[in-house]
Amino acid sequence: MATLEELTDQARQDIENAKPLTKVIVSGNQQTVVELTDEEYEAMILSQANDMFNAQENGYKSDRQNAYLPIDEQLDMQYWDKVNGTSLWEEHIAEVKATYPKPSA
Repeated sequence: MATLEELTDQARQDIENAKPLTKVIVSGNQQTVVELTDEEYEAMILSQANDMFNAQENGYKSDRQNAYLPIDEQLDMQYWDKVNGTSLWEEHIAEVKATYPKPSA
């Protein structure tokens, strides 16, 4: 797992490789294309690094949410597991957790 500092360095390199980045300034009917300022580049680097860190630390949560069956289907699985003496629901949950593990601290 990368630290926020390492991800900031990576974001800085990614953005350096993408330079020059520009924006459009609209004034009345006139549009002007200008390169980002140093402050805007720095804000972009920090934003990208924080996004990467958040994805690294919490991405497994949304991956799991997308992989879990809908709750009504899970409840039905639990009912039929109880009736049939099976463990399909537990196997489903274990498979999702194994596929999208929580990052180690």
